[in-house]
Amino acid sequence: MEIQNIVDLISSTDSSDNEFEPQVRRPRVFKERRNYLLTMNNEEFKKRFRLSKNAVIHIIDQIRDKIAHRTDRNNSVSPENQVLLTLRFYALGTIYQAVGDFVGVSTATAGRIIPRVTHEIAKTRKDIIRMPSTQEEINQAKLNFFQSLNFPELLV
Repeated sequence: MEIQNIVDLISSTDSSDNEFEPQVRRPRVFKERRNYLLTMNNEEFKKRFRLSKNAVIHIIDQIRDKIAHRTDRNNSVSPENQVLLTLRFYALGTIYQAVGDFVGVSTATAGRIIPRVTHEIAKTRKDIIRMPSTQEEINQAKLNFFQSLNFPELLV
């Protein structure tokens, strides 16, 4: 009796009329992508991204050609937003979803952008990141840390 119930169930749901109906794709939803370089004042920008606008523009100029998409197909993410997404991730140390929502991209897109932009920033580190090299520069850096952040002097 159980076998007959299973056969009846299969035959009742096996309607050949519905099998070949075309699947309707759900419409693509694009999130709003704001350019924070234009919409935020300098103070608010530095709070959010931990760098000045001028420093971020310099980074973008250094790596733009390496991270820009060849076309605007599929609502590609601009180099500015890619760098801002990555810097926001650095500033927060959080998950891709949170920073992706901030810039207007999906978690998967953030997961592709952040490693790629990080790699390009790291490749240009000699042009972007400068560490003090003389004893005088080291002492000045220590003094600046102490004066601005009450960072204690390290005994070296």
